[in-house]
Amino acid sequence: MQSSKLYYQILIVVALGLFTDGYFLYMTSCTEPLIKLSLHLSEFQVGIMQSIAPVGAVIGAICSGPLTDKHGRKPMLAIDLTLFLVVSILLFFAHSYSEIVVERFVIGVGVGVGYPIYAAYLAESTAEREHGNIVAISMFVNVLAMPAVAVVGYFLYRYFANDSWRYIFLSAVIPTILCFISRNKLPESKVWQKLDKSKVNEGFFSKYAHLFSTEYRLQTIILASCWFIMDISYYGIGLFTTDIVHMFKHSSGLENNFLNDLYDSAIINSFAALGAFIGIWSIKYFSKKKLQKYGFYLSGVGLCLLSQHESISSSGIFLIAAFSLYNIAINVGPDITTYLLPSESYPPEFKATGHAFSTAMAKTGAVVGSMGMPIVQSLVGIHGVLLFLGVSLFVGGYVTNFIKKEN
Repeated sequence: MQSSKLYYQILIVVALGLFTDGYFLYMTSCTEPLIKLSLHLSEFQVGIMQSIAPVGAVIGAICSGPLTDKHGRKPMLAIDLTLFLVVSILLFFAHSYSEIVVERFVIGVGVGVGYPIYAAYLAESTAEREHGNIVAISMFVNVLAMPAVAVVGYFLYRYFANDSWRYIFLSAVIPTILCFISRNKLPESKVWQKLDKSKVNEGFFSKYAHLFSTEYRLQTIILASCWFIMDISYYGIGLFTTDIVHMFKHSSGLENNFLNDLYDSAIINSFAALGAFIGIWSIKYFSKKKLQKYGFYLSGVGLCLLSQHESISSSGIFLIAAFSLYNIAINVGPDITTYLLPSESYPPEFKATGHAFSTAMAKTGAVVGSMGMPIVQSLVGIHGVLLFLGVSLFVGGYVTNFIKKEN
């Protein structure tokens, strides 16, 4: 670590950046019921609207990795934040389904661009012993975006009712501007500046070719697979939390309305933040591989219990408890480690590219989760969806066993 001042500069920028990424992605969980009502959307249209951001993230990540390795971390971050700023304003003025879909796609591109940039900055500008801790802190701030959006949505709905989705989108301007201001004070990565320019200037496909060389191929596939599996449930659940709460309360005969659903969603998502906070401590004392494996297993248990909610109990307390077990476990382990491990597995000349590939595969999983959620639910019901997602998390825990080494 070059200095304590640089450490805190990086922490502030990365934490704000990941919070902004999370805010943009999760605000659709709150706005989706209102947009659906206002624009009279079908389940298929909702699925497209929710999944288009992860599609954009796949494309953004694939393109940004080699560009970040070639042109540097700081200029790519400026482009990323500019995208967010423009789109949050455009969404406020959106009047049609097609406008929202296009602008959600651009948001996804921005998220995909940002992940490899922040990962490279962290890995190259912090000491190895501090790397896990600062990633855990940043991911904790990222997860805070989930309850933050629900709280913002709750208060905005009280003032703007069904039109509040526009103001929820517009509220994303605030964290974006704060991150942009902080970014201006951050120097370029000194590790990247010292790289051999012949390696830095390698072509787009040459960067990716390194990931599938004999030395890195197996690790690349395993790391990407684990993140892919996690994001199927992380986005399938995260983007539809408000809807899931509403469905369970409705089927159980409990009182529900949009404000109450937002309130319950904020409580449930607060446990995600609690899990990420515990992760800050856990990453210091437990191996990343074990945190990931057992985090997968316990979060799988949470979703499997949730899938049996009505046969075990109709209580709202059980609903929150099972949901919270999932949120805590997945955020203590896989949410931190699937982001952290790819940033530690590749050398600086193609570090962002390596992280970008894992990000792209992860967001492909997010597409599967977010698009498949409403479609599969219409075929097998919400209980069947949750059981499938729970089992998939057990698979993620098993695949973790094949990570080549602990970093």
